[in-house]
Amino acid sequence: MARISVILPTYNRAALLPRAVASVLAQTYTDFDLWIIDDGSTDHTAELRDHWRDPRIRYERTANRGPGAARNHGCARASGELLAFIDSDDEWLPTKLEQQVAIFDRSGPEIDVVCTAARWRSDSQNRTWIFPLRGRGPVRLFEELLAGPSPVPFSSVVVRRAALHRAGRFDESLPCGEDRDLLIRLARQSTFFGLPEILVIMHLHPGPRRSEAIQSKITFEEILLRRYAADLAARPRARARALMRIGGLQLRLRQWSAARTHFRQAARAWPAHLPAYGYVVASLGMQLMSAAMARSRWSAWPRRLQLGWRAKKEIR
Repeated sequence: MARISVILPTYNRAALLPRAVASVLAQTYTDFDLWIIDDGSTDHTAELRDHWRDPRIRYERTANRGPGAARNHGCARASGELLAFIDSDDEWLPTKLEQQVAIFDRSGPEIDVVCTAARWRSDSQNRTWIFPLRGRGPVRLFEELLAGPSPVPFSSVVVRRAALHRAGRFDESLPCGEDRDLLIRLARQSTFFGLPEILVIMHLHPGPRRSEAIQSKITFEEILLRRYAADLAARPRARARALMRIGGLQLRLRQWSAARTHFRQAARAWPAHLPAYGYVVASLGMQLMSAAMARSRWSAWPRRLQLGWRAKKEIR
């Protein structure tokens, strides 16, 4: 029985999955098993299992029900004292598990979750960004997780099985963000330990990412507002930040009035939060400018000039 069970859900990522698997198998800490849960892929993911010879790999295929259901299936099948998670488009650096296990061994039962910093990497633009942790060492992250966005890269998380059992399963009904919802429940009862070292690479790639659907993010954040209403009411700063996040997402969809409503609510929740007042004014200005441009005949002139230049070029 391995000490760590690694849960890797995947769906239609046959081109990316081998990189994630290889990064797990390359760990300097070797007392683990790897549960690959294929969430009903329709590409050639199932064929990859014939190429994996490592006896620590377990592959199981389920009906397509989303990453929350796939992770729940993996957690139910795994037997490790510690559970680690990695997405199928991410990768670990070789000493990740070794460093995290050392924290668990050194800290004792007061630490239930160990996470690390990460690096975003754009596969198409050859650019990188750092995903830093909000806290180092033992840290309580309940309020940070409530306010959002998540301060923890989920592909960096290792958690005690007993703590996960107390927190409950991944919520399979959520449109996205089931990992952050679980972390909120964990943070309510557990102390996290943050390692500042970058031990995870999170890849940005042209393929679809469910978390990028803006309307789904808005729906998820609104669910959290209702689900944790009492906790947020006792933490006005976190409530204001959560409302500002929803408003900011709505601005990206040009939902001007709804965004302004959330900015006003943020100002009422935490009157000292000055950006809320600025965003009320800015959202009104953006709405008026957008409406004016839509009605103006001048808005089409740049395109007309470009088309005219192309026509002249073709004539010549």
